[in-house]
Amino acid sequence: MKYQYVKGRIDDAIDELCVGAGDARKRLLSVNDVTSSLLDIHFPDELLADWHSIKKRMTKSGPRTNFEGTMVEGAVAHTMTKIQNRTASKIAEDILKIHKKLQSEY
Repeated sequence: MKYQYVKGRIDDAIDELCVGAGDARKRLLSVNDVTSSLLDIHFPDELLADWHSIKKRMTKSGPRTNFEGTMVEGAVAHTMTKIQNRTASKIAEDILKIHKKLQSEY
């Protein structure tokens, strides 16, 4: 019961990955929408490093800024325009691994 919130959010993320529109990069944008409320306290300690790795790769390029330095696009959306679809697929695979661990161990 302790991890019901994170299990629900990750379950929603898996739904987006499986049936969402577009390639893996587009689906990861939707995943970000459903998981953006997750905090470190929502995760078991054993999965926190995996989650941090996913979030780091999803925001690798940082936000896009204009010539004045004003942010014009968030870090996830900007990163998704820069990475290859196979990289996005690897991130999706890692989200699935977290999902499986949550379902089987928690």
